[in-house]
Amino acid sequence: GTVRLTQEATFDFVIPARFGPGPGSPRLRGITAVLTREETALPKSPYRFANPFHNARTALWLGLLTVAVAAVLPVTALADDTSAAQAAGVGADTVWVVVAACFVMFMQAGFAMLEVGFSRMKNVGTVVAKVVTNLSVSSLAYWAVGFGFAFGAGSIFAFIGGSGFFPTFSPGSQLDLPAINFSTSPASAKWFFEFVFCAVSLAIVWGTMIERTKFIVYILFGIPFAAFIYPLISHQLFGGGFLQATLGSQDFAGSTVVHLTGATAGFAGLLLLGPRIGKYEKGRSNAIPGHNMPLAQLGVLILWFGWFGFNPGSTLNATNLHFADVAVVTNLAAAGGAVAALMTIYAITKTMDVGMIGNGAIAALVAITAPSGYVEPWAAIVIGAVAGVIVVVGVLALDKYLDDGPCARQVQRRRAGRPLLHRQLPPARSAGDRRRGLVHHRLRPELRALLGHQEDRRAAGQRRRGD
Repeated sequence: GTVRLTQEATFDFVIPARFGPGPGSPRLRGITAVLTREETALPKSPYRFANPFHNARTALWLGLLTVAVAAVLPVTALADDTSAAQAAGVGADTVWVVVAACFVMFMQAGFAMLEVGFSRMKNVGTVVAKVVTNLSVSSLAYWAVGFGFAFGAGSIFAFIGGSGFFPTFSPGSQLDLPAINFSTSPASAKWFFEFVFCAVSLAIVWGTMIERTKFIVYILFGIPFAAFIYPLISHQLFGGGFLQATLGSQDFAGSTVVHLTGATAGFAGLLLLGPRIGKYEKGRSNAIPGHNMPLAQLGVLILWFGWFGFNPGSTLNATNLHFADVAVVTNLAAAGGAVAALMTIYAITKTMDVGMIGNGAIAALVAITAPSGYVEPWAAIVIGAVAGVIVVVGVLALDKYLDDGPCARQVQRRRAGRPLLHRQLPPARSAGDRRRGLVHHRLRPELRALLGHQEDRRAAGQRRRGD
């Protein structure tokens, strides 16, 4: 039809205004006259259109086509939704693995505070430098060959990995890592997570040997430890080696792989070095207290915090939500260990030993590391409490024969999770053996001098002059 307006100036507003009045309709500004409209009959179209549904067969085909399109479109949308969900899951897993690795790496600060607090003031500078140096050296060695030995495929796979050396990464890239291919995280996230475990194991070694070891020894031992010793053990229980694949051994987060490996290496060094000067005199054990107990307990709390990356992060997965259960189990075990250690040390000595309470918490954390993905909360409390009792009794018993290291008695802390060789320790045959270490007297003076004994450095110098 046609529209006639009483004012020709309003022609520009006719098309939008015809849809009004209604929400959002444009208004005619500056016009006060009433618009009127006259409708005329529409002329017939000269064109004729056929009815598509006049033929029954055509109607049937059109109906089938409509049904087919309606069936395909939801499938396509569902496939797009599935791909988006998978991408989101990979992203969530990657974020969780990297964040958990950062938690574990922060445990290095806990080791630093713990060792500083339990050592004497004159040695704290060396402790801090040692922590940073060990972290750096182990990073390079583990990236070069350690990760490949621990998780790579090929070679003699039952005993050691044989691929993934000097790895390179790109966003989302994967490596041939048979034992941890279940995780959707990229290879770079897996490498970082496994490396910080290696760094923790190396930190455990030196906690028993500070205040009596030359600085160069940290480097000389850190390189082979991160490149071969730790990866060899890690491959057996984390990397699909013989113990895991054939015997079915389980270690969820590393009570054996991380803590037992580090504790055993530290105990071997302790046997070689013997106690600190002044620890044993006339057959008696003298206490050498640390200089700052608040720092030591700050270290305990940092380690406790870091364990929430250590155990829950070992799921290598965020989307199945199992990591939350592991976090609860880990916390309850630590609490049970601290309370049990407090009760045990008070029952024996009638005193409140703050250092021993911290030992109990960390011993419990070590003990729950292996079963944290498998046990109920009540069982975690029991495991932690047993570990707390063992660490107190073990420290007091072992202190009669060997200096256990100033760093919160790390050897005994680790034995709370697994029975170590400490229980097979023979008694010292004399006060001299206790002072110098059970096997220390069998070493060449040059080796003993490298390990740091003043009297043996003098003996080595005299021997060289004599030669």
